[in-house]
Amino acid sequence: MDGRGIIEADLRIEGDIKFKPEAGRTYEINGSLSKEESSVWIKDLSTGEIIAEFKENDP
Repeated sequence: MDGRGIIEADLRIEGDIKFKPEAGRTYEINGSLSKEESSVWIKDLSTGEIIAEFKENDP
């Protein structure tokens, strides 16, 4: 979805993710917005494992 579509659709996600980073590790924070489901996740870049995630479904 382009930037204009996101603004017009008023897509957003709000919530808390509990995450305890470890020294010497590198993490990536990413997310996805849509009318059906929005999510945010944290991935450990050395393993590729998603270590924390928050999802929000719109009714």
